Amino acid sequence: MDAHEKLKKVETATLEEAIARIVSDATGWQYSCTISEIEYGELGRAQLKLTLETSEWLSANVKQD
Repeated sequence: MDAHEKLKKVETATLEEAIARIVSDATGWQYSCTISEIEYGELGRAQLKLTLETSEWLSANVKQD
């Protein structure tokens, strides 16, 4: 199996969970990730359009008041 086909086998939900976990660990806030678009290129390359969201900024703003 070539790199291009191998990349297509990665489940989007698994990738979203992994990205959210890494960003959450890096920031200390709980994030979710949604991948809305994947464009596959050559040589095992993909371009992703994703959205990271957190609702924890709401609790941070309330604590400051």
